[in-house]
Amino acid sequence: MDRPNVFIYLIDTQRAANMSCYGYRRRTTPNIDAIAGSGCCFANHLCNSMWSMPSQASLFTGKYLCGHG
Repeated sequence: MDRPNVFIYLIDTQRAANMSCYGYRRRTTPNIDAIAGSGCCFANHLCNSMWSMPSQASLFTGKYLCGHG
């Protein structure tokens, strides 16, 4: 059975508005652009916390903030 290749790249405090793969006019993120060009680049991002640590806990556990504290 073939498994999909999944690559999760976490960046703390990086805004999509300053990344060239999301339309920023300057070439600020060439390596991320290469990864996005050979895979997929998501346009809608949602998080359930205002800071990184609980958001990452939700990503890795599949639970909402109230479920893992």
